[in-house]
Amino acid sequence: MIEKKIEFYVHHFRRGRFIKRFSTTPQFEPYSVAEHSYFTAVLGWILSDLFPDVDRNKIVISCLFHDTLEVFTGDVIRPFKVFARNVNDELSTAEDELTSLIKKNFSINLNGLCLTIKERNIVKLADIVEAYCYTFEQVKMGNKYFSKFKIHLYLDTIKQMQRFTFSERKKLMSFFISLNKILDEVGESTNILLRWGGENE
Repeated sequence: MIEKKIEFYVHHFRRGRFIKRFSTTPQFEPYSVAEHSYFTAVLGWILSDLFPDVDRNKIVISCLFHDTLEVFTGDVIRPFKVFARNVNDELSTAEDELTSLIKKNFSINLNGLCLTIKERNIVKLADIVEAYCYTFEQVKMGNKYFSKFKIHLYLDTIKQMQRFTFSERKKLMSFFISLNKILDEVGESTNILLRWGGENE
């Protein structure tokens, strides 16, 4: 069984670093599915601090694997999903078939973690917020092509927060405000390591 998982890792999972997100939009640097999955997992790990009743390990693992099927389908851009009415249904069907195929051939069950509704909502929130962080960085560097993406993902984040209780939303909003503040400070020598390096010059 372990050999099958190694085979999937080598021949398929590692391809995530070649699958480009926002593939039809000019970017200052390529942004891969693998990068997105890694940073989503980190955000899932951070967000878990706000919820004492969730399983952090399951959330982090789910974040790492949440876009695994894109090594086969590619990253389907949002405008296409919006304008092609049936694409989400077709994509969902294809993903279900791929998930079954992966389970059969590689003994990997991508749906095997049995997350609670709250844990699934945290994974989805981490997914949206990570993409928002990327668009924020692109806009801050002067890439106006990402301005609308940033707005859409900001609104998506607020919408996803509505899936939580009032007290949980207050904590999530505090997290999101802090995130935006720190993102806005990037490049202004606020990083503690940059300050530390400057003090020792």
